[in-house]
Amino acid sequence: MKTITEYIFFKDEADLDEGVEGNPSFQKAFASRFPKTKSGKSLADFRLYGHIFKHRCSYMVYSEAFATLPAGVKNRVFTKMRAALAGEDPGIGWLSSSERKKITAILDETLPGWNAG
Repeated sequence: MKTITEYIFFKDEADLDEGVEGNPSFQKAFASRFPKTKSGKSLADFRLYGHIFKHRCSYMVYSEAFATLPAGVKNRVFTKMRAALAGEDPGIGWLSSSERKKITAILDETLPGWNAG
């Protein structure tokens, strides 16, 4: 059974190998719905080769369903996410150190409550 962090960080994501064609208008409209860092990075930035998103952390962390999780549940999820991104979870080896740092920086700037822990 997968853990929540494995789902959030796209473990076993389908390999897009050589990529897929993406509609630029759709990509722009989709990405505009999610927060960006001051430098313009977002969890909704598409990659479309190898894997779907440039930063492999689910944009669903911005959803109303996630935002309204009971505080205890959300705190526990954040604790597990922080541990994984800090490299303290050996089960998250599919994300490189560099990618984990980029995801952390995006969450630091864009996810309400992320820095509270």
